Amino acid sequence: MNKYKKQLIIFLFIEAVITIIDKLFGRPLGADWYGIVTNLSYWLGMAWGGFIIFYAFKIKCKHCHTGQVFRGFSAFDIRWPQDRCYRCAEPIE
Repeated sequence: MNKYKKQLIIFLFIEAVITIIDKLFGRPLGADWYGIVTNLSYWLGMAWGGFIIFYAFKIKCKHCHTGQVFRGFSAFDIRWPQDRCYRCAEPIE
C-alpha cells in the first residue's frame, strides 16, 4: 500500500470521527441560524472535507501528470491511488 492511500485512509478516518462528534454533541442544523454559526464541529468537518478533496486532486503521476483519484468529472470516475499509474504504469512514489 503506497503512502498516498494510507494518508487518504487516515484523513477519511479523521473526517468520520469529526462527523460522529458533530452528530453526538453538535446542535441540529435546523434549530436556528445561531446554532449553525457557533457549531464548531460542523465547520471543522466542512473544512476538513474540503482539505481531503483538495489533497485527492493533488495526487498525480510524476511522469504523465494524470490524476490518480479523480479521473474525470463523473462521480463514478473515483478510484484509490495504486502503486503504479493506471495510465502509464510508472511508480507513483
